[in-house]
Amino acid sequence: MFQNRRVFFIITLILTLVFLQVACSQSSPTHTVNVNEKAVRSDQTASNQPANEAKPEAEKAETKPSELSEKANKNIEETQRLNREDVSKVATMGKAKGLVSVHEGVSGGVEGGVVGGVAGGVVGGVIGGSGLASDPPPPPPPVGYVASTNSSPVAVPQTVTKAPASSAPAAVSHLLAAKPALSAPQPLRKAERVGHPDANIAPADPQGAEDYTKYSINKMTVTKEDRFSTFSIDVDTGSYTIARRKLNEGYLPPAQAVRVEEFINYFQYKYPQPATAHPFSVTMEASTSPFNQERHLLRVGIKGRTVEANQRPTAHLTFLVDTSGSMQSPDKIGLVKDSLRILVENLRPTDTVAISTYAGGIKLVLSPTQAVHKDIILKSLYQLEAGGGTAMASGIELAYQQALAQLQQGKKGDINRVIICSDGDANIGNTNPTEILKQIQDYVKQGVTVSTIGFGMGNYKDSMMEQFANKGNGNYFYIDGLQEAKKVFRERLTSNLQVIAKDVKIQVEFDPSTVAKYRLIGYENRDIADADFRNDKVDAGEIGPGHTVTALYELELHPQRTNNIATVKLRYKAPDGEVAKEVATAFTSDRVQQVFNRSS
Repeated sequence: MFQNRRVFFIITLILTLVFLQVACSQSSPTHTVNVNEKAVRSDQTASNQPANEAKPEAEKAETKPSELSEKANKNIEETQRLNREDVSKVATMGKAKGLVSVHEGVSGGVEGGVVGGVAGGVVGGVIGGSGLASDPPPPPPPVGYVASTNSSPVAVPQTVTKAPASSAPAAVSHLLAAKPALSAPQPLRKAERVGHPDANIAPADPQGAEDYTKYSINKMTVTKEDRFSTFSIDVDTGSYTIARRKLNEGYLPPAQAVRVEEFINYFQYKYPQPATAHPFSVTMEASTSPFNQERHLLRVGIKGRTVEANQRPTAHLTFLVDTSGSMQSPDKIGLVKDSLRILVENLRPTDTVAISTYAGGIKLVLSPTQAVHKDIILKSLYQLEAGGGTAMASGIELAYQQALAQLQQGKKGDINRVIICSDGDANIGNTNPTEILKQIQDYVKQGVTVSTIGFGMGNYKDSMMEQFANKGNGNYFYIDGLQEAKKVFRERLTSNLQVIAKDVKIQVEFDPSTVAKYRLIGYENRDIADADFRNDKVDAGEIGPGHTVTALYELELHPQRTNNIATVKLRYKAPDGEVAKEVATAFTSDRVQQVFNRSS
């Protein structure tokens, strides 16, 4: 069920991100985007008028110290009031221009971005939505890493220039901060505040050598022409943490870096545990849209059956660490070591770890070692140093050799996974992504899966890292700090290691007599041909224990309609199976909540 305030925030954020894909493409690294002047006119007028303008000159000269103190306090209060007004105006514009217009199609989204401004559509939209919820907690600020004299990494938070006190929600207060600075925090000048026409608000981040794949945004589909919507599930979250890091550093993420489904699925939802023999439950709910009363939102939610940590199978892990020269920055190799340390410390004694590296050449650093010998594993881990070229394909081959050896020695049902830690940049040997992906798929057929963990910026290859995990039947994460490492490798370790269902596909069949048009929000790169829903040779996504997967549809319903809205079908295989099973659930009009705020 929707959890009222929390889910309203998430939906608001997600629809903002759909708009962001359009808005970002309209901006350039040096372009300054301003909020509509009406939203800041009163702020300008109030700030440009001297506080004591009405007083005679003689009275000004006779002002006493106590009066100065009183005036100073009033000025502070006035500044805080103006900040609150800025936030309120930006939030209002964000929802009015940046959110609602997206429902009018791509042209409306462009208009919302240009007229309302990126600040109104993105920052304002996030503020407006998250102001209705107390969680999720604010994203962590970027964290840098330095090595101490004993080679033990130490987390060093960066200094961030903060905005003056305001009524901005805690969940988005970091968006009102200036770019990281080395000097002590200072109050923002008027022109630096969100909403001021002279402010340079989150220009697009210069990508440099970074690589992202651009996917077209799903448009409204006429149900009579195509009543089926078919796609693969996705539990990756890399897009969300990449965008979070960009925003924390003062930039908008590249439009093509935003995959809406990864924003949706970054958050956990309280869907019920499965009540049948199937490994997951299916929950559906619909309500009028809070952004357009003539449309509805349909949510399809899936939750994998929970498995306790002491019940998961033994895990045999091979860390494949990129130690090339491009990994030398503190947020790469240093953060890799800290992240894998967290993983090692949360393994069971019978789990095993092997470590391989690749740079100009490849190296087996540690043969498979049981986690009971953590000191040996951690010592090998912290000896890693970065330098040289990037022979990724050769490194993958070495890592899989170790994983296959463990597969042959282990028991049936054990987890065998390669965990690639890299910025995705390959420049030595076989650098063809297609060939490397084929190499990974061949190993998956033998029973070894792969997860990719991304680090760093500047030359980051998001497309390759995302596709590695997709073809490797694993997960894709991007680590932007220790807090995210703890979430991936401690809090959700079992979910991220074990697979309870593979090749999971969803097909929603809409009733043309009830649904005039529909649109799937996100999942553009997970689209599957309708005819391939029951083709079990077509690869799809995996789900782990406790994972939640959410898909949102935007619907236009006929005024006169039948009771049936849609039938949702899921098809999946057991982790080691090749024969698929199917489950279907119908959703009817009488279950539609007519008031959004009354939905769960």
